Amino acid sequence: MIDENKMMENSKKKVSVKFIFLIVTLAVLAFFALSVIFLMNYLSKNDVGGQFLREMALMASKDVDKIEEEYGSYSVPEEWVIVSMDKESKKYFFAHESEAYEKYVTSISVAPGENPYSAAEHENFRYAILDQLTTQMENSDDKYILTKAKGVFTEQDYPMYMFTLEAEEAEEGKIQATTLYYIVGEKRHIFINLTDFHGENANGAEEAAQAIANSFVWNE
Repeated sequence: MIDENKMMENSKKKVSVKFIFLIVTLAVLAFFALSVIFLMNYLSKNDVGGQFLREMALMASKDVDKIEEEYGSYSVPEEWVIVSMDKESKKYFFAHESEAYEKYVTSISVAPGENPYSAAEHENFRYAILDQLTTQMENSDDKYILTKAKGVFTEQDYPMYMFTLEAEEAEEGKIQATTLYYIVGEKRHIFINLTDFHGENANGAEEAAQAIANSFVWNE
């Protein structure tokens, strides 16, 4: 004969095991969810997430030696890596791999731009830039002095204007010098910005920016 009491007991045991398994599973999932929330809060408060993304970008960019976009292309100097980029504006930021993680890092940015001047009117473009720089320096709380301005031709025979601004007073966490490079095309230009927090041409930053400028080629 079938022992109904035993059947009831076995059935209860099975239900109990399933219930315990369900409780444990939910507890594990809840712990995992709370851990993720805690981790995300920690990353956001301590900028570890930004650091992680910068490290990933650095790892992914170690082998990049050339940038090619629809407007043109240029070479990336050895040991200089991409630390960020804006897909919409096609603006790239580069830093030397030895200081890519530093809080105040000397960097080089490269971005395309448009202007109303033809290539033959590049001198008018230069005066327009000078006027803009003068206005910005007059209205800025940070005091910078224009210490150098000159025009040259790149190795690809494009007209290029360079302007160097230096801080009146040295201060930690403040840009000590910035050099602006404008490679002029037909109602367009390439803007290269060397930002130096140290004022000492760290890791050959000036030579790296010049190399990028000299390697740039417009796509016709």
